Amino acid sequence: MCGSSSAKADIIPVDIVSNLMIVAAAHRTYTKYESIPVIHCCSGALNPVQWHFIVNFIERFFRAYPLNECYRIPSTHFHSSRFLFEFNFYMKHMGPAYLIDLLNAFWGPKIRLTRIYQKVLRLVETLHYFTARGWDFDSKGLLELWETTSDEDKKIFNFDVRQLDWDSYLFDYLMGVKRYVVKDRLEELPKARRNLSWLKLYATIFNAIIWWISVRIFARQRSRRYRWFSGSIGFLLTYIWSNYNFRPPVRLKSLEEYKQRTNF
Repeated sequence: MCGSSSAKADIIPVDIVSNLMIVAAAHRTYTKYESIPVIHCCSGALNPVQWHFIVNFIERFFRAYPLNECYRIPSTHFHSSRFLFEFNFYMKHMGPAYLIDLLNAFWGPKIRLTRIYQKVLRLVETLHYFTARGWDFDSKGLLELWETTSDEDKKIFNFDVRQLDWDSYLFDYLMGVKRYVVKDRLEELPKARRNLSWLKLYATIFNAIIWWISVRIFARQRSRRYRWFSGSIGFLLTYIWSNYNFRPPVRLKSLEEYKQRTNF
């Protein structure tokens, strides 16, 4: 993605919006105002979450609960530089997609990955205006409505954004994508994790080969010990890069906790 990682992502769950609309409509029926009241249903002012937290959470989630048909190691990046975003996109995504489409044209199924990535790019372009800016909306009207709502209605139509647990919400959201959009079965999770382990091994071997070739080309006049040392360091760094995550930890639910919560 391209944008500001420190900007607020003013995300709001749809059930909170629905509850607020119901309560606001009922409240407006019995309350008279001299002017039209404005109620912003937003999270930025009351329970803010930044893009860097969401991006980190997504990567952590899909490394712990990978998709069944995963062809790359899950990684997420938020670029403030347009140049770095396009360089990363075409080097890591569009470039390999062109190569795979070329191979598929002769030996494989007629799957056009480039068309898929072009759609992804258009989606990213649409979101760029919002991801590159922080948003602050006055939530005074929401708080006033919450204070006038009865305790019984607060339990039934809870629209208090301050009670939202972002770790729990994002986990359920991403697990919903995995189960209901991608149609992955949780029973196949061990297989998906084994597949991810193989991908990490392949990535380590591939990167080590690239290091070895680079050392052979650019350090061919150096001593043999120097070349072996440089190659070993490169292999170690690529292994650490592929298998370890140095981003801040997040609170992920266990599979058992998720099943109990959703009555799975």
